[in-house]
Amino acid sequence: MSGAHASATDRVYRLGKFKIRVKVNIPERPGPLPPLLLCNGYGLPLDVLDPIVAKLKDVTVIRFDAPGIGGSPATLLPYRFSTLATLLNELLDKLEYDTVDVYGMSWGGMVAQQLALDYPARCRKLILAATISGIVSLPGNIALHSLKNPSLFWQSPKISRLASMLYGGRVRKAEWRKLERNLALYAPDLPGYLWQAVCIFWWTTAHRLRALRQPTLLLFGRDDPTVPLSNGKLLQFLIPDSTLVQLDCGHLFPWTRQAQVYEEVQAFRQ
Repeated sequence: MSGAHASATDRVYRLGKFKIRVKVNIPERPGPLPPLLLCNGYGLPLDVLDPIVAKLKDVTVIRFDAPGIGGSPATLLPYRFSTLATLLNELLDKLEYDTVDVYGMSWGGMVAQQLALDYPARCRKLILAATISGIVSLPGNIALHSLKNPSLFWQSPKISRLASMLYGGRVRKAEWRKLERNLALYAPDLPGYLWQAVCIFWWTTAHRLRALRQPTLLLFGRDDPTVPLSNGKLLQFLIPDSTLVQLDCGHLFPWTRQAQVYEEVQAFRQ
């Protein structure tokens, strides 16, 4: 890694009827690669990506809070993944970036798929981590449905008890407390949390992924109860130019296997 992030902007953009918090980290000496757009997981603010961004020192990194999460106000009505893709396309216009690589984690992986399919010229390469193709997917542990209960974010002991069931990997080894602090979990707005869940209902890209032309890196944990490895194999089957990398970890490997994930992402982006 060369250079360091010399500056960062953190502001709220008005995109259509939405107000979206966006943070852009710009390196002191940018490398030749396009910016990396990070799409975060379910219920998590962009701040939890700080450890990941810290490793990407020679890359311009763009991240955002979904409506109702972190610094983005909630909407009165639900929205679709296609709406988010349109907002991100407009955001890239405002930021004056023609092309980016898109890295989506879990729920954010669905946003990333939608953006790559709806606006293919925007996305040079696609990275999907621990995600699914929507309703056409292979189900995980019943604990996934527990995570859709917003009360978990107000009942820390309850989510701590479920953590090993939800996330697997290192979290099974009593590392949840440390990880919980690192992820800085806190309660999202109730509508924002619910609208993220509503996005998934009756949504799928399975019928469109054959048309995906971007080189795609698939990162999946072998011990992920929430999004089993079988979903990675399904995506590999559906996406023509895709590579599946299996990690010895659970659902939260972007944080618990930061060094390995960084190496895979950087090698893929060359």
